[in-house]
Amino acid sequence: MEKENYIPQIIKSIAVLDDEKVIEIMKRDSSQGCLIGVLNIYWLAYANFVLLNQGGWNAQYKPVIDKCMEKCQTILKFFEDTFPIPQDKDLAFMNWAQRFVCDVKDIDDCLLPSRKLLRKAGFRDIDMDLYVACEQFDLQTIRLLINQGANPEVKFPYEISEEELPLAEDYADEVEVDCAADYVGEWSCDFIDCYDGMDYWRAAATNTEIKVTESYLREICVPAAFQVIYNTLFPGNVE
Repeated sequence: MEKENYIPQIIKSIAVLDDEKVIEIMKRDSSQGCLIGVLNIYWLAYANFVLLNQGGWNAQYKPVIDKCMEKCQTILKFFEDTFPIPQDKDLAFMNWAQRFVCDVKDIDDCLLPSRKLLRKAGFRDIDMDLYVACEQFDLQTIRLLINQGANPEVKFPYEISEEELPLAEDYADEVEVDCAADYVGEWSCDFIDCYDGMDYWRAAATNTEIKVTESYLREICVPAAFQVIYNTLFPGNVE
C-alpha cells in the first residue's frame, strides 16, 4: 500500500480557508508555524486572496467567493496583527514565488527566435525584457518596464526563420504568436481551470472536508503569481 505524503494540518486548514482552525493552531502550536515558516503559511493564504480578489466573477460563484474572501481576510488580518509581514505584499510574495520559476535568462528561453532575430523583425528590447521578466516573476522589473512604456500586448512570433522576416506588424495573423498579456492571463486561470480550485473554495464556503493534494502549494501559488503580474500589467482588474 502506497504511503501518503504527510501534509501539515496548518496547510490543510489554509487550503479550505478554515480561519478558526488556522488561528487556533497558530496560537496553540506555534511549532507548526516555525517548522514551515510563518511567511510560507501567510503567502499560501495571500495566494487565495489574490485569486479571489480578481474581478468579473460569474454571479453563480459570488456567494462562494464572498464567503471565502471573508474567511481569507480573517486569516490574513490575524497574521498581519501578530507577525511582521512585509509592507509591499505583492513584491514580497513574488520574490517568494520565484522558487517555482524555471531557468529563464532571455527571450530565446521562452520563444524560439533569438533576441537578435526579433530585433531584426522590428521588435523593441523593452517589450522583450517585459516578456522575460514575466517569466521570471520579477515584479520589480515588470513595474519599472511598464513605467518606461513597455507594451505587454506585443505579439511575438513563437517560431520564425530569417527568411520569413517581414516587418513585425505584418505577421501577427500569419504565424503562431505569443504575448505577455495572453501568456500571463492564461496561467492565472489555472487554479480554477486545471487544478479544481473551485472545489477547495466550495469546501471552504460550506465547511466540508476535501483531500488536499501534495501539489496544492504550487497549484495555487503559481496562478496567483501570474495574477499579481496581470494586475500590474492591467491595473483596475481587482475588485
